[in-house]
Amino acid sequence: MDTLTPLNSKIESIIELFSSGHIREALNTVQTLISQHPNEALLHNISGVCYKATGQQEMAVQSFKRAVEIKSDFADAHYNLGLTLQELNQLDDAVKSYLKALTIKSDYAEAYNNLGVTLKDLDQLEEAVKCYEKALIIKPDYPEAHNNLGNALKNLGRLSKAVECFERMLTIDPENAEGHNNLGNTLYVLGQPNAAGKSYMKALAIEPDYAEAHNNLGITLNELGRFEDAEASYNKALAIAPHFPEAYSNLGDLLTDLKRLDEALVSYETCL
Repeated sequence: MDTLTPLNSKIESIIELFSSGHIREALNTVQTLISQHPNEALLHNISGVCYKATGQQEMAVQSFKRAVEIKSDFADAHYNLGLTLQELNQLDDAVKSYLKALTIKSDYAEAYNNLGVTLKDLDQLEEAVKCYEKALIIKPDYPEAHNNLGNALKNLGRLSKAVECFERMLTIDPENAEGHNNLGNTLYVLGQPNAAGKSYMKALAIEPDYAEAHNNLGITLNELGRFEDAEASYNKALAIAPHFPEAYSNLGDLLTDLKRLDEALVSYETCL
């Protein structure tokens, strides 16, 4: 039977603290351990995760960089560095970190997925698609990668393929409100407003406070001539998200069509 070393035992206790939400305590404890073991890459990686969780992204970057300086083949630390750089909008550097992680660990599905997200943000959609597809070869039941692939294909105009991706995702994760909303968006662009409306309703059954889905449902109901229901959907979106310009604009368009011009003007002014 394996016995934990004192250091490993302390690391496990830090992970338990982090997992139970005691992040500040975990951070303080790992910093104390780092002062005693400054060349332990794992501790710096854990420190970075704690800093990231507390919103201290720059400190997290320093911790992850120190981890990979000590242990250059530390795939998880390269990945975590990539995630943090991505959040800081340092996209080119994030790409480099994900690629380093994948050089070390070629079956790292999460790194392929997040590399795809970063490339998408860099307007490299075709390359992003390849990354999502690689993630799914490694991990076929990866809902987030199916969702991301679907969105990328939708943006490229490959709508039928996008629908397949969202449907596959929802087979794996049927309670994913975002997936139902994205499927609805694609069906709407395909000229299937009734089917789109059903997808938005499924999203809202799962997540009633999903402002974007209420707005999208409103657009669909408006197209179907259900103006009163559309107005109600826009108002629900705005009750949840009072600073939602698109919903104010859509409501303004509807009120204009209904010749309620004073109300439409208020909605447009609020949008602006």
